[in-house]
Amino acid sequence: MPKDKKIAILVLCHILPNQVNDFIDILDDGHFDFFIHVDKKSDIHNEIHKRDNVLFVSDEKRIDVRWGQYSMVEATLRLIEIAAKTNRYDYYWLCSGQDFPIKRADEIYDFLKTKSCNFLSLYSSANNPKNGQRNMKRDKRCEIYYPSWLIEKSLPQRFIKKLYNIVTGGTGHTFKFIRRTPPADLKLFFGSQWWCLTNESVNWIQDFISKHNEVCDFYRTTLVPDESFFQTLVMNGPYAEDIEPNLVYMDWSEGKNSPKVLAEEDFDFMIKSEKMIARKVDSRHSPDLYKRLLIISAR
Repeated sequence: MPKDKKIAILVLCHILPNQVNDFIDILDDGHFDFFIHVDKKSDIHNEIHKRDNVLFVSDEKRIDVRWGQYSMVEATLRLIEIAAKTNRYDYYWLCSGQDFPIKRADEIYDFLKTKSCNFLSLYSSANNPKNGQRNMKRDKRCEIYYPSWLIEKSLPQRFIKKLYNIVTGGTGHTFKFIRRTPPADLKLFFGSQWWCLTNESVNWIQDFISKHNEVCDFYRTTLVPDESFFQTLVMNGPYAEDIEPNLVYMDWSEGKNSPKVLAEEDFDFMIKSEKMIARKVDSRHSPDLYKRLLIISAR
C-alpha cells in the first residue's frame, strides 16, 4: 500500500474570497494544507477563513503582483518558503484563486498517493520543439532585456514593446549580437504557470537558486517569467524525466493571452477530462456552472 502523503496547496489570489473558501472546504480532508498569498493590492485577506492548516504569507512579505513581471515568481517563492518551513510535503501544488476542483478530495488524493512525478505542462520552444516546430516568439521573452516598466500592459508600453521587438530582430528572431545567454548554463524551457511538484524537486530548486542568485536576477528582466522560471529549473534538474502533464483543465479556444472563463456549456468537457481542477472558474461570471461544480466536488 502507498504511504499516506501530505500535499501543500499554494494559492495565489486577489479576488473571490468566498470561492477561495469553498476551494479550501472541498479539499480539506486532512491530507491537504493551504498556503495563501493575497496580492498586496487586494484587501480580501480578512475574508478568507482562518484555520490551523490555512497559513498566509504575512503582510510584510506580500507582493504587489504585476502581469508578465517577476513579481509572480517572487510571490510563488514566498509560498514555497513558508510551506517548506511548516512541514515536509510530498507535493507542492500551485493554484490560483480562480481554480476549482472538478473531482472530490478523496479522488484527488487517491490519484496523487500513487504518483511520484512532477506535473508540468511544457510549451514548444527552442529546447522543446513539438512536432518539429520551435516557438521563437516565446524564446524571445528571455533572449532580450526587458525592464519592468516596459512590461506593463498600458497602450504606450504595448506600442513601445512592439517597436522594441522589431528593432531587436523581429517577433520570431533576435539578433545574435544582443541575444542574452542564460546563467548557470541553463537551457530555457517554457510552460503553463500552474504545476504540481514533488518535495525532491522543490528542495532541489530552493538549493539551486540559493547558490545561483544570478538566475533570479536574469528572470527579473524577462517577459512572463512565471511561464519559464520553474519549467527551466525542473527541466535542468535531476528530475526532468519524471514529468506528466499538469492537473489543470483549461480552454484556450478563444486565442487570447489567458484561458477562457469557463461557462455552463463547458461542464461536460471538464468533467470527462482526466484533470483534477479547472481554470478559470468565476462564481460571478457563471453562477450556474459554479453551483454544479460545488455539487459534484462535494458528493
